[in-house]
Amino acid sequence: MDFADALRALKTGACVRNGHWNGKGMYLYLQMPDEMSKMNVPYIYLCMPDSHPDYPHVMVPWTPSQLDLMSEQWEIVARS
Repeated sequence: MDFADALRALKTGACVRNGHWNGKGMYLYLQMPDEMSKMNVPYIYLCMPDSHPDYPHVMVPWTPSQLDLMSEQWEIVARS
């Protein structure tokens, strides 16, 4: 699927990853703000897997690269 499909999937609560990424187990998650959030707009996190040697289960804000935007290798994955 392309990035537009991946973004639609994120908006439904799914997690997605790009088949081009070399990091195993990384995925994106859309954080929707609630009354406890410091942010008041949705934002996308890159989530690292629990098995990552340096950053287990770390979540960082994510911005797509041009390669990410043009890729057609996006896939829905299970949240870990």
